[in-house]
Order: sequence, then C-alpha cells, then structure tokens
Amino acid sequence: MDRLHVYFNNTTDQLVQGKATFPVIRKWGHPWFHLSKAERARVFLTETELRRLHRRFGHPAVERLIRLLKRAGHEDVDERLLREIQTFCHHCQAHDPAPRRFKFRLKDDREFNFEILVDVMYLSGKPVLHVIDSATTFNGARFLPSMSAKDTWEALRLLWIDTYQGPPDIVTHDAGTNFASVEFRSEAKIMGITCKQVPTEAHWSIGKVERYHAPLRRVYEILRTELDTGTSDAAVLQMAVKAVNDTAGPDGLVPTLLVFGAYPGYPWIHHHLPR
Repeated sequence: MDRLHVYFNNTTDQLVQGKATFPVIRKWGHPWFHLSKAERARVFLTETELRRLHRRFGHPAVERLIRLLKRAGHEDVDERLLREIQTFCHHCQAHDPAPRRFKFRLKDDREFNFEILVDVMYLSGKPVLHVIDSATTFNGARFLPSMSAKDTWEALRLLWIDTYQGPPDIVTHDAGTNFASVEFRSEAKIMGITCKQVPTEAHWSIGKVERYHAPLRRVYEILRTELDTGTSDAAVLQMAVKAVNDTAGPDGLVPTLLVFGAYPGYPWIHHHLPR
C-alpha cells in the first residue's frame, strides 16, 4: 500500500489512490476487496482449491478434470499439481481401475430423453435403480425399497419421468422380472412409453448402463468412506451421481453440459457459460 500510495478510508469503506476510489466490503471485522470478473478469471487456482475440486467432483482422473476446467475457462490449471494430488490421494490409489484401451462408437442422432437404459445394481447391500440417457449418458440413481415392479416404477417416475422432460419414448431393460412384468409394462404403456427388452446374455445388451455401474460405485464408495455416518446413503448416492454427471465425458463434453447447456459451477470459483 505504501508503494502504490493507497490508503483505506474506514469511514466510507473505500480504498483511495489519488482521485480513484475502490469499494471495500467490511465483514467479520475485516475489509474485503472483490476483484472484477475479468481479473477474477485470470486468478490461478490454488492447491487448496484444486484439492477441493478433486474431492467435490468425486476424485476423477486428472485428464477429465483438466479438460473440464479448461472448457470452463481456466487455462492456468497446473497439471503437475493435479497429478501429485492424485498420486498421494488414498482413495484414488485404492479405487483406480486398470488402464483401458481406446475405443469409440458412432452414435445415432438422438435427443435427450428419447431412450433411457435402466438396470438394477447394488450399493451398500441395497438395490439401486440406475438410469442412463442413451444420447447424452446423463445418469440418475435411486435406492429401491424392494425389487417389486410397483416400487421400481415409482422410483423411475420420481427419479426421471417427473423430474426432467417427462416420459421417454423408449425404455430399454434386461429380462429382470420387475421390468418384464405386466404391471411395469402397463404403467409404461399408459404414458406412451415403448418397453424394449434385451434378451438374456445378448451381446448387444444394455452395456452402457452396466459400464457406468463401475464409476458410480467407485465414487459412491469413496464418498461413503469420506463422509460421516450421519450422512444418509441416499444423500451420498445423489452426490455420486452428480460427480459422475459432471466429469464423465470425452474431452470435457460432460453429461451436465449436454443436457443443461452449462458446466457445473461452484461458488468459490469463477466459471463461464459455454458460448
């Protein structure tokens, strides 16, 4: 302040430099100076912020987090620091899968909520209805009270149909009794949904939703270990779904962006909406 000839006027809550004044906010007994949006965008993410992002996004791979941050406008991400954070992260070392080979698939030109894939997985010994949109790989999951067709249909309505754009055109499922039952198909038919059952052991089975079981289970187990027992399993599951939707996608094209048109935002970092 001496070098810049700036002084703080505590009667008007302003920083004064010659004839220029800058507003200051006083809170908790301290003055706070807020940067402009342009200046804030150039601020480097600190190690503490990177560690927090690493945890909040469910301990994603370094490449995924870097692509996501760069697409959100942060070109100053320290890749070396992120790799060091992952190297010394206990949960990443315990839950990281084996390296995979590169592969891709040409997708049909479909919109969100045209076709959804449904399957049941188990977390903490309890059944979970896992739903994935075929076009965007947007995830949804909810614990099931039981494996009955009635509870499965009600969970699907609460989780997807009554939350997003209404009933999809097609619901693809396996040969499970809860999905293949007359009750489930009748409820779907009332809403104009076509149920498509995949034959048992078919090579074109619902592999997409089954592939996403692994990252969802990984994030859930990490969060369940990190959080105390006071946090319910349902809340932890919702955090895990949010983390997968915010990070799982090629080159930063995450499901959250494809569905809502914006990257996920957190209050302590500045982010840009896609143009």
